Amino acid sequence: MATIHAITKARGSWLRSEASLTARLLADNVSAALVPGLLCTAAASVHHRVGGPGMAARLAVSAGVFLLYSYVFDASNQARNAAEDRVNKPHRPIPSSLATSSGLLRRFWAGMAVYTLVGWFAGILGTGPSAGGPWP
Repeated sequence: MATIHAITKARGSWLRSEASLTARLLADNVSAALVPGLLCTAAASVHHRVGGPGMAARLAVSAGVFLLYSYVFDASNQARNAAEDRVNKPHRPIPSSLATSSGLLRRFWAGMAVYTLVGWFAGILGTGPSAGGPWP
């Protein structure tokens, strides 16, 4: 029983540390990726006369996709610019010793796989189960 408690506690600790790392990773640029994307999605929904639950669903998918975009972009960028971040943005994951360049690159590739699958599944790539489906 103590082993199960230790594993659960370690998972919770890992999730908290990943959430903290992600918050620091996205802190500087998330609004630049999220706000314009959501505005374009809302404008396209209005143009195509999609309202109510349909617009809410599209905004939710767009928010997820644009957050994944920001995650992938920032992970790659920060993995390659650690020296500059130590001087200009010491709160980021590498200067604050929350991650290494190789750790951020692993997160980049994992995030890129998720980003691609979400784009495919939502039909954003023009293929996948939702292609031509819920989007106008």
